[in-house]
Amino acid sequence: MTEQPARIQRRRTKGWRLPDNAVIVSRPSRFGNPFTIQQAIDAEMGNPRSAAASAYSEWLRVGTAGGWFEETYRIGKQVFDRRRVLEELHLLRGKDLACTCPLPADGQPDHCHAAVLLKLANEPATPANTLCTSHGGTRVRRHDVHQARTAAWRAAQQATTTRSN
Repeated sequence: MTEQPARIQRRRTKGWRLPDNAVIVSRPSRFGNPFTIQQAIDAEMGNPRSAAASAYSEWLRVGTAGGWFEETYRIGKQVFDRRRVLEELHLLRGKDLACTCPLPADGQPDHCHAAVLLKLANEPATPANTLCTSHGGTRVRRHDVHQARTAAWRAAQQATTTRSN
């Protein structure tokens, strides 16, 4: 029986090495969280670390639906792209994930975006989250996300056609 993937705390101390089968997902990586703890503090949210992780989870889950989130965010020169994160989730399946967030105490919830990624990357396939290959197998997307985008594109195309007539 294989061990369940876990979140590990990335350290910058002398001699610390990333364990085998681990992927760094902290902010400088392509899987980083664009929602900062400072933003949550400025918005006077109760638990800023939890708020930042929750915003990341919702950003991945709902995308631009409802107008709450953008597809991409920029912090300095780094661009965080929701589509890229979802398309590359399969790379995290079965891997331990490393982030600089402190690990929770035993029995406490994990308020880190890496915990969100662990859950998404390793959840069992269901009709709502089945990864599907489309575009000739060149991309891997969450089936529900792909279906929603296709429906939105068709609606936009139909609206454009209706206006031009």
